[in-house]
Amino acid sequence: MEFKLTPDHEAIIADVRAFAKKEIAPFAAEIDAESKFPAEIIKKMAELGYMGINIPEEYGGAGLDDVYKVLVVREIAKCCASTAEILAVQSLVNDILVTKGTKEQKEKYLPMVAEGRIGAFALTEAGSRFRRQRRENKGRIRRRQLYNQRLKMLHKQYGSRRRRLCNTYRPYGPFGGSKGNERHYS
Repeated sequence: MEFKLTPDHEAIIADVRAFAKKEIAPFAAEIDAESKFPAEIIKKMAELGYMGINIPEEYGGAGLDDVYKVLVVREIAKCCASTAEILAVQSLVNDILVTKGTKEQKEKYLPMVAEGRIGAFALTEAGSRFRRQRRENKGRIRRRQLYNQRLKMLHKQYGSRRRRLCNTYRPYGPFGGSKGNERHYS
């Protein structure tokens, strides 16, 4: 199967590329370095219809297909990956609302999203190991905190020999290492 872009596809690529170079590229480094949310850029993207590119026209969107969505996200990602990620996730939210939403949900949320309001979703699986992993990680974090507290106490007690002590001292008891207070200082 051969895939070729249509003249409409080429036109939207040119439009998005021009927008991204003019409006996004000058601020991309600042957005990433400061972990900023690009609210003004998102607002401009919404005005141009990019935030609702896959929302049907009856709900205020552009009503375009997935190819257009991918092309828009790709062109924006060339200038700023984090801004493109916002748009990509927004497109997923739009897809979920369009395909799985009730008529009432579509009427309520899709026009707001097309105007530039940001949607979000949470993803998990039934019977996932998330809770168990969280408990296990909590234990690991607590053990690491206790280990760090012990290292700090040793540093206060022995000062400049800290590096040598850190290499030889291991936690003991229920946290691993030897069973007793066996510490070897050289």
